Amino acid sequence: MTVATTTAGSMSAPLGLELLTVEVRLMSNAKALRLARVVAGCALAAMFLAHLGMLTFVDPDLWHEMALARELIAAGAMPLVDEYAYTPTVQPVVHHEWGTGVVLYAVSMLGGSTALMTLKYALSFGTAILCCAAARRRGASWEVLFSVAPLTILSGIIGFTTVRAQLFTLFFVALLMYDLACADDANDSSAATRSSSQASRSTWLRWLKWLPLYVAWLNLHAGFVVGVGILALYGCERLCRRQPVGLLLAVGFTLVGLVAINPYGVEYYPYLYRALTMPRPLVTEWQPLWTAEPTMFRLYLASVLLVLYAVPKLGVRQMPGLLILAVCALLAAKHTRHLSIYLVVWLSLTPAYLERTRLGSSLRMAWAKRCRWIAVAGALILGFSGTQAALSRPWELDIPTGDADAHLGRPVYPVGAVAYLRENQVRGNLFTPFVPGGYCLYQLHPAMKVSLDGRYEVAYAPGVLEENVAFYAAKSGWRETLDKYPTDYVLVPRSAPIAEPLKKLSDWQPIYTDAMFILFARAGSNFPRLERAEAPTTTAFP
Repeated sequence: MTVATTTAGSMSAPLGLELLTVEVRLMSNAKALRLARVVAGCALAAMFLAHLGMLTFVDPDLWHEMALARELIAAGAMPLVDEYAYTPTVQPVVHHEWGTGVVLYAVSMLGGSTALMTLKYALSFGTAILCCAAARRRGASWEVLFSVAPLTILSGIIGFTTVRAQLFTLFFVALLMYDLACADDANDSSAATRSSSQASRSTWLRWLKWLPLYVAWLNLHAGFVVGVGILALYGCERLCRRQPVGLLLAVGFTLVGLVAINPYGVEYYPYLYRALTMPRPLVTEWQPLWTAEPTMFRLYLASVLLVLYAVPKLGVRQMPGLLILAVCALLAAKHTRHLSIYLVVWLSLTPAYLERTRLGSSLRMAWAKRCRWIAVAGALILGFSGTQAALSRPWELDIPTGDADAHLGRPVYPVGAVAYLRENQVRGNLFTPFVPGGYCLYQLHPAMKVSLDGRYEVAYAPGVLEENVAFYAAKSGWRETLDKYPTDYVLVPRSAPIAEPLKKLSDWQPIYTDAMFILFARAGSNFPRLERAEAPTTTAFP
């Protein structure tokens, strides 16, 4: 791994002298500085693990992804017609996360929840390592990199739940950013170190390897379009710098054609267009960052300010990747879902920008002067974060079921209600909320069908989500929604406004109740009524 250095001719004389002083100080304290780096790196890893340990609950998407994989294996072919819902669905059902479902199902069947957690941490730490490697390749020192990395840990953790398809996208984005850093480094140094034919061969191999990687990515998650976008923006930057883009154009056109290499063939294209252009105002993670996550929005603003600080110091032409970073920043502000993607790009680029500014030299000088104190502070953070990580039991996969989980913002699953339905061998159609629908789908198929789950545009016709949300909010027309479809049972969170109106209906009666959910059936059903004071807990997966 190479680290670029800044020549004295490319900076002001005072800054050049300051950097020279920093280098002298760093060399004089080399041993203590190495210790500080090691301790700080371990502290950051522990901090990352502690934050990941707060997200050990099962992500709602995991249920429908694994259900599809189970059906695919049982049928021996990809189902194109939905078998899980009794409300209107689209046809064909193009599930862009089918590959993730196969991976998660295979991993969970072979190794259970432990294997799933191992996959989560492998992808998460792999992403972080690739970001750091990209920043180092672009010239960032360990001192500057470790100084700004906590900002991404504190604000970017939202994308690392257990285990969702977006984790694969974050990993591939980090890998792509590392390859772009290698490409830029090769362009800068090839004339001095290698022949042009060797440089050309290396460049071709670098981009050719992305063809199979891209096919794998697009079958794991529709987030592969982020990779295409990054390559397009990178090509625009190269055009502006009057650098050759012929190879990138050839790769880009090839990638567009490779989209058809999936179980749905060319049907993927119209689905992709519809998914990318449709609004999602009712889904929290697609809302603007400042409304959905105000605390993270403030951290996001801090990250943007650091980039804006570097722009007048370096100039746009001396900040490769800035166009990619700017577009990702805009998308993150518009959609909370894109925050983690932005921060992967940010950590891959920004430390190298700051390295060549007065702030970067100040940070390095601070490390040189206070490396022992930094090592002590790192040790304290390591101890605190390590303890916090251990107490959170990050190796355990949690299925949230109670009020405490709800207050923490976790998805709460109707474990008791589903167990009741299975024990009594209930069959029919179950009206479900958006988040618990996937759990019900996985646990109750084929005996029961659901009204909605997290697949949203993948499976359901336009308007189904809106009707569902309006029903649980007890808005005008909720009774018409209930009668519109052949609904046999209704699962209601006790906190939902619809709970009380449903109790007043003579043709519906509660058959199961716990602290979190009420299960209603049409009047006259012969199932026993069960009331529990508390929500049941479970550690079993799946």
